[in-house]
Amino acid sequence: MAPLCRATLTVDNPRRVLAELDRVMMAAAGYDAPPGPAYLDFPTDVLDEMVRPSDVRNWSMTPISPPQVMPSALDVARARQLVATARRPLVIGGRGVREVSGPLTTLLQGSGIPYVDSGESRGAVAVDHPNVVSAVRGVAIREADLVITLDRNLNFQFAYGSPAVFHPDAKFLRIASYASQLSDNRRGTVELRCSVAAFVDSMGDHLTVPDLDTEWVESLRVANAGAVKRLAELSETASLGSDGFMHPYQLMAAINSFVDQGTVIVADGGDTLSFARVALNPPPRLDSGALGCLGVGLPFANAAAMSLPGRQVLAVIGDGSFGFSAMEIDTAVRHRLNVVYVVANNQAWNIEKTDQLQRYDGRTVGVDLPGCRYDLLAQALGASGRRVTSPEDLPAALAWAQQNTPAVLDVLVTQDVPSPDSRAGLATVPPLQAITKWQKSEEQAGRLAP
Repeated sequence: MAPLCRATLTVDNPRRVLAELDRVMMAAAGYDAPPGPAYLDFPTDVLDEMVRPSDVRNWSMTPISPPQVMPSALDVARARQLVATARRPLVIGGRGVREVSGPLTTLLQGSGIPYVDSGESRGAVAVDHPNVVSAVRGVAIREADLVITLDRNLNFQFAYGSPAVFHPDAKFLRIASYASQLSDNRRGTVELRCSVAAFVDSMGDHLTVPDLDTEWVESLRVANAGAVKRLAELSETASLGSDGFMHPYQLMAAINSFVDQGTVIVADGGDTLSFARVALNPPPRLDSGALGCLGVGLPFANAAAMSLPGRQVLAVIGDGSFGFSAMEIDTAVRHRLNVVYVVANNQAWNIEKTDQLQRYDGRTVGVDLPGCRYDLLAQALGASGRRVTSPEDLPAALAWAQQNTPAVLDVLVTQDVPSPDSRAGLATVPPLQAITKWQKSEEQAGRLAP
């Protein structure tokens, strides 16, 4: 477990139960390192022992919250100076911006600096805010002369900070609570080891660029608005595929019309996750993260429903991903969970199928999943189930599912449309870059051998 976890501990005697539990919970919560999974092991001989009152009398567990690390006055001054000399600054938000949604929005509004979100921060700043330009992030990061990362690693999703993607002369202002988040792949010109909340608070009303390139900012806003409009139009006007089934964006549009800001959305899949990240509106959501680990949709949705019993939970899951943990429908039935599971069923591992068709002269192996009836599987496990084959039937089916949870909607979608991740070459996984287009950018720039 050690390579997978922030901490791996073993309780070797009953007197250490509460102490080790406290330590593992601190590690998971991110008390002195980034938050993440932690593992606590109880050997069988310890499980057979008795815990006496004297063993735990002197241990009192307290609520755990990560400390708010404050930046130094010198680092704040250096950060302000860096911003003051920029003309085309860009803010990239990570997980930490969720705790400062309001203050960060105010700061962006006052400064005029454009903002790009990521999967872990989407919705913290409203997607229709005039400073949000996430739909044209490629142009924004390529042309920015200062990149401000807020609790955001420069992993493969941002080409590891590569000059082939970011402007070669761009400077970086990096803000994060932990040293490991400052030193990954590309160091900052100025680095502040502090929480995003502390940084935003320290900036006050001073995150302002004296000579902001307003024409550049306006061009990003116009391009972003155009991209958002085109996506909305595509979702409304997309035609059926050659197989007669609906476009995935038609499914996402129907879900957008159905959910509200109180809904918890879960997304899981290959192509399905890619379509969802682009097209779903951002109420609170869970998905499979940067590495796209398949099969988490059902357990995530079940956990959300158990943690928030008064909230509606909707999971949109690819058919391949659904198969990883489909028996968790039984868990939902036994616990009477308020979850709607929407299976985007293209009857294939479609991101892999598209990749194989392109790379191997139209030949495929092991990528088809024909004929599966996930609605009938749900019924067999005691849940509600319905198959949907037409986009016109989606609103009524979603409303029916909401009234009959736990419920599975088996929605047939076309294989014909490559997802955004598929078009970017994510399935190919070249040797050094996780996305083909960035690998090619590095090769063209002469930084990698073709």
